[in-house]
Amino acid sequence: MLAYAPAALFFLLCGIGVLRDRRRFSNAVLLGIAVSLLAVLTTSVVDSGRA
Repeated sequence: MLAYAPAALFFLLCGIGVLRDRRRFSNAVLLGIAVSLLAVLTTSVVDSGRA
């Protein structure tokens, strides 16, 4: 579960950024990083479960 900490951190940063200003481009970047990390981690967990 510790592997999901970076994705959770970027989701948290994105949420804080949205609360401060919804229209900033950095919010989209943080959300993209968080979703990418979550997708990679989920894929690796699923692949390791099949082996």
